[in-house]
Amino acid sequence: MIDTYPHFITRAGMALWGKDGWQAEMARALNVSPETVSHWQDGSEEPTISALSDLFWLTHDRITDLRPATDEMEYLHETLYRHIGTPARFTVSDVQIEGDSRDIFLE
Repeated sequence: MIDTYPHFITRAGMALWGKDGWQAEMARALNVSPETVSHWQDGSEEPTISALSDLFWLTHDRITDLRPATDEMEYLHETLYRHIGTPARFTVSDVQIEGDSRDIFLE
């Protein structure tokens, strides 16, 4: 057995479905029982190649879906850094984004 399976299963589950209730969501997505996911997590059973492949594609699809949002957040952060001069925490109410122009106005 590969020692990293339990870590991978936990990490992928939490990344895809959040830290609470991810086991049931993973079980549903992979068409296995919650007990099976629990066994993968505690290392008492290995996931099947099919389950690992499905989990890979679920993770891949999530990354693909998040990439545009990540790009937008990086742009926003860089723009704010240029305006403020230091990395700063801010709230949504501090920033207005006008249309699709990517113009950012600090209140």
